Amino acid sequence: MSALAGDTSKSILVHETRNGLRKRRRKPADLVAFNNAVGIIVANLAHYTLFPPNTGQIILPMGHPRAAQVETPVPGFGTALPSLVSSLEAIGVLHRTEPDTARFATTIAPTPAFRAEMASRQISGDDFGRVQVGDCLRLTRRSASGEKNRLPIPSSSEPARLRGEIHQINEWLSDGDISYVGNLSIDVRDRSLVRCFNLPPHIEVPSLDFGGRLFGGFWQRHGWEVRQHIRINGESVAEVDYGQMMPRLAYAEIGEKPPEGDLYAIAGLEGSRAAVKKALNALLFKVGTMRRWPQEILDGLPQGWTGTKLRKAILCRHPSLASLVGSGAGYRLFNRESTIMCAVLLRCMGAGIVVLPIHDAVICSASSVPTVSTIMQEEAFKLCNAEIPVSVTKGEPSK
Repeated sequence: MSALAGDTSKSILVHETRNGLRKRRRKPADLVAFNNAVGIIVANLAHYTLFPPNTGQIILPMGHPRAAQVETPVPGFGTALPSLVSSLEAIGVLHRTEPDTARFATTIAPTPAFRAEMASRQISGDDFGRVQVGDCLRLTRRSASGEKNRLPIPSSSEPARLRGEIHQINEWLSDGDISYVGNLSIDVRDRSLVRCFNLPPHIEVPSLDFGGRLFGGFWQRHGWEVRQHIRINGESVAEVDYGQMMPRLAYAEIGEKPPEGDLYAIAGLEGSRAAVKKALNALLFKVGTMRRWPQEILDGLPQGWTGTKLRKAILCRHPSLASLVGSGAGYRLFNRESTIMCAVLLRCMGAGIVVLPIHDAVICSASSVPTVSTIMQEEAFKLCNAEIPVSVTKGEPSK
């Protein structure tokens, strides 16, 4: 990999000289930044070649000033990046696709010649390492138009504590015996997590009290049909999932016990459980009156049902939650969920059990299901004083 990156840098320098693209040599610091950018782009093209994603190409940030305000600057990824990408395209390393729509990013993909060069050098997944760039804590807020904007992390002792937790978890996951035995090309070394907080529209001061779910890791980009082929310590896996966590956290918030049975069961909507679940979450996250329902929710309702009728049916089933509807409480409840999940991960780490988080669920080895289930229920009770049951989905047994 290093040799491929180095040879690519040399090819670019030759290309620049032949075509008179530079009148002066780069200063030492600029040359270091240039080689760093080439190395990162080449590594990502190589990774894409070995582990192609299901959809899309490689998104390449072209040095937007707004992003630099909240991220650690990466040497070489600034004003010189567009000309570097043009040179890489000219020497046949990558294809570039410019966005057709405003605010969309430039994407790149490896050329057949680059793929052939990789094959001739026998580059494999063992040739890759990972370096954490940027903060493992993210804070965003959506504008009125729906655009997601990054915000600086507040300065206090709390972010330092949260970063320490994520670093511990990432180190623990990096050392775990985790493999994949399915038919896809998956990089099982991709295990780094970041914690993503979401500032509600009605909150002015940046805070880490809202949202906070963990994102990252190869397992989060796939459904159970793929995840069931993961192996932990050589064992088949199971998924342990909190049951109906958002409404249960909402009831815990107001100090009441939820009604018996499926909390997403609504009379007349027996075949529309997924739509009811999305609708209840939407009502908890909405600040103000829900005047326009998401189309995906309306599309999941039977004929004759409207958003207004759905809202009345949900509040008829859960009248005690009326005070939370339209208050934006969902952001706070998500924070409680993510805090519980981090506590579960840290406790499993202390017990020597590897678990892979998926928002309000974890993947663990089949033999550790009883212990993990107990830990999840105990940590939920500690943090919200409510009993939240868990369900277990077992994967295919190891052969």
